[in-house]
Amino acid sequence: MSAYQQTIGQNVTLRTVRDERDVDRYAAFHATHFGEHAGIICDYLLHHHPEISYDDFLFVENESTGEVVSTTCLIP
Repeated sequence: MSAYQQTIGQNVTLRTVRDERDVDRYAAFHATHFGEHAGIICDYLLHHHPEISYDDFLFVENESTGEVVSTTCLIP
């Protein structure tokens, strides 16, 4: 799978993690909403899981503010 992006509403986009900046934002979202350990786990999975790639992690972004508003991951 390659990088995915789709507009799903006004100024709202669903897309895959693309780079280290996105990894940091994804992990920070989880740390803020679910606790520091959740953020650490997300970061670890994105960097070290042998069967996971950036394409398996998606997030919804408010394009106006750059804020991550929702996430999901698809672990094979």
